[in-house]
Amino acid sequence: MKAHGDIQMADTKKKRKADEAFRKPSDGAHFNNPNDVKFKNTSLHQKAEALLKTRQQLPIWPHADEIKQKVRDNDVLLLVGETGSGKSTQIPQFLYKEEICQPRQRSGETLQKVSKSAENVTNGAQTLRKAQKSMIGGHIAILQPRRVAAISLAARVAAEVGTPLGSSSPASTVGYSVRFDINVSPSTRIKFLTDGMLLQELLRDPWLKEYSVVVVDEVHERGLNVDLVLGFLKRIIEAGKAGGDRDGRSGNGLRVVVMSATADMGGIEAFFARSTNDLKQEESGSANSTNGTNGQVNDKNADEWVGFSDDEVSGKRANRSNGTNRQAISGEEITVTSCHIKGRQYPVTIHYEPKPAENLLDTAMNRIMHIHQHTPLPGDILVFLSGQEMIENLESLCHTYAQSLQEKQLPNHEQSGTKPSRLQEKLPALQILPLFASLPTHLQSRIFQAAPPFTRRIILSTNIAETSLTVPNIRHIIDTGKHKSRHFRPGLNLDTLLSQPVSRSSAAQRAGRAGREAPGTCWRLYTQSDYYNLEADTQPEILQTDLSFLVLTLKAHSVDDVLNFPLLTRPPRRSLEAALEHLLNLDALDAATGKITEIGRKMSMLPLRADLARALLASTTAELDCVDELVDIVAALSLEEGIFLPLHKKAGDSSMPKQGQKKSTSELLLDKNKAPNSAVDDDNDDSDTGATSPQEQARRKLLSRHSDHLTLLNAIQAYASPTTHDRRAWCDAHAISHRAMSRIMDVRKQLRQLMSGPKFRLGPSTSRTASPNDSTQNSLTAITDPDVKSRVLKALLAGLWPNVAILTTLAPQQSGAAAVNPNQRAPYTTLLTTQGIHIHPSSTLFTHRTVAGGGKKEDDKSGAKARQPAGISSGMAKAVIFTDLIYTSKAYARNVSAVELGWVVEMGRLS
Repeated sequence: MKAHGDIQMADTKKKRKADEAFRKPSDGAHFNNPNDVKFKNTSLHQKAEALLKTRQQLPIWPHADEIKQKVRDNDVLLLVGETGSGKSTQIPQFLYKEEICQPRQRSGETLQKVSKSAENVTNGAQTLRKAQKSMIGGHIAILQPRRVAAISLAARVAAEVGTPLGSSSPASTVGYSVRFDINVSPSTRIKFLTDGMLLQELLRDPWLKEYSVVVVDEVHERGLNVDLVLGFLKRIIEAGKAGGDRDGRSGNGLRVVVMSATADMGGIEAFFARSTNDLKQEESGSANSTNGTNGQVNDKNADEWVGFSDDEVSGKRANRSNGTNRQAISGEEITVTSCHIKGRQYPVTIHYEPKPAENLLDTAMNRIMHIHQHTPLPGDILVFLSGQEMIENLESLCHTYAQSLQEKQLPNHEQSGTKPSRLQEKLPALQILPLFASLPTHLQSRIFQAAPPFTRRIILSTNIAETSLTVPNIRHIIDTGKHKSRHFRPGLNLDTLLSQPVSRSSAAQRAGRAGREAPGTCWRLYTQSDYYNLEADTQPEILQTDLSFLVLTLKAHSVDDVLNFPLLTRPPRRSLEAALEHLLNLDALDAATGKITEIGRKMSMLPLRADLARALLASTTAELDCVDELVDIVAALSLEEGIFLPLHKKAGDSSMPKQGQKKSTSELLLDKNKAPNSAVDDDNDDSDTGATSPQEQARRKLLSRHSDHLTLLNAIQAYASPTTHDRRAWCDAHAISHRAMSRIMDVRKQLRQLMSGPKFRLGPSTSRTASPNDSTQNSLTAITDPDVKSRVLKALLAGLWPNVAILTTLAPQQSGAAAVNPNQRAPYTTLLTTQGIHIHPSSTLFTHRTVAGGGKKEDDKSGAKARQPAGISSGMAKAVIFTDLIYTSKAYARNVSAVELGWVVEMGRLS
């Protein structure tokens, strides 16, 4: 029999062997993370020196001189840099010390020459200050499609340059600018931006006089903002080539670098090489061949501006336009060159499913368990999922699995489909990290931090981790093959967010994440034949989204002829017409001239969708004066996912198996945490049982029976109230997502900063707007006061009136319409498109008969009448507004509020 000390020594040796088995070093080079412990106690210069060795090993390093020369000699450089080449971090460092990137006077003299000349002048200091204000260029802008990529890349480049980041030091060379977070210093030369922030800068400075070079990264994603940015950059270069008064940069040309790993650079090269006049002629021929479109538009009153005009009117208007795209380009052609850099990609083994997965969530969970139990460290797992809801469901399953490991209660292997491992007795701990766009920045940044000892990270991400981001220590990819994209149907004014298959280029990008530092594996949760049936490239967003933002942005930049603005991909004409009509209805455009109004200009400066921006501006008037309330509601609506969690239901508990059906791994993991006899309530407040849970009772105190928007307002103001000391506990008590509320508080603070000044006021008001950090402006009086409720709903109506629906029984009957059974008829009909809609089951109006403005409901929810099927009844609100319209088996309005029919008539929307 062994002594107690011998047993302890044997256990220690056993543990050390298990640790060594999981920590067997890989053959790949280790990623030098500037956040590693070994860097924390060293100076910035020492960090930069240590990182220089890593930079010199990048595939792009030997091409530095070639890239510098091509940027000097050409207007546009198209750089195809494969995954792992180092293009995103190294290009700005190659260029920012070059002669072409130095600030210059309009005469062409650099700042250094002006400084030397000022030394010999009596008022030299004053001369130098004036010269600095009139300088052109000196900065490099690097555009990223997502904020997390811009922030992380800026931090990495700052470490490699050996400078503090952003506003942390006046001497900082590197900074970033993303929505609601501008982190730069007076000395910043390299600035990482999201493409939307550059569009905002173009409003202040149409010639981008601050920049010498603009780098557009990850152009293959083809977002709407990218197409807009490329069009504006093309116009600036063309104007510089034409010279004279048209050149706002006084001969100091702007250089553009377009980078991608997979994009078709041939199409981009043709876009820059063709003059805008050529593009106009092509579009004119295309427009003339369109059947019925011009006739439909020109049937309007001749005195009213119609958005698009025929060739004759177009020619007359061209003489009056100040836009460069309406004038002939008489200067030199744009010079375009290209460069190809091979990537540093370690081998990645691809695995496919033998047959289509019946349940992606369950299949992904099985794959995570298999990798964790059979693959040693190092090697973290990155899982690509379609959206936030799927991420949170899988996150819950992973936490349950991690807890079962700690308790040494692994699920039954026969039922879960996995085999026991010899290392099963000693498995690493798990750290589960979600990653999606609406996640607060400080939570997103956790993916770059080193994991605790003997811990494997599981990162659950949307497609934002496909490009630009280099997440350290990733060896395993699980790709569900899905992503969410918006699809807009202008005829129905229907904007849907759908989960769809990715393209083959996106699948290749996802797999490449596993081969950045060492050989890796990619598990695709679809068959190989399904992979070859995918589209080759991602469809441009401009072809499938609402174009109101695009048109409003162009109008704000004094582009009167939207149709002939140079775009990489031409959008559907019907979508442009629908966007123009939408903006006219919001008073953002002048109906007589088509030019942007004061309201439209203010809307373009708010980082919100057009209808929400209009509602927020309406709240600033003296008549309504409810800015604080609208800020709270708009902050909540800015999140794609809702704040309310299902009552009595664990995330991921989607359905119960049929009798005789084997339980899935997801259900096995959740069974042990499920309370006995717990009820599943998908409709939150629709329990048939007399007893209610404490969460349901607490939730009911927040509900506004006639308005989902006021319900959101109640929840936010209660959460932010000074009397709410423990916000996380408050969220648990009300079944509300604390993560979502934290994000709303961030957006709320930033919107309050924007709305606190007179810039966005539409008129004099009593200005009840609190300071951004003031949480005392959350009196419950604002929630219960009927006058405040009415003013809030009227402000929402000003922005959401295109989403007004009235009872179908009150709607004008269309001539020739087929008779519909009253029992099958949709209860509401939209005024704009005459589309029949139903109230979404998640709405408080779904089973309630309500009156706008806080009126008394006719039937209590527990009453028999309120229990009848959702349909047309005399007790329903005569008019409603809604934020979103989604389509499944029916068209459902979501985030709905009842409004008085008289308000709609007052606004001239209903005769």
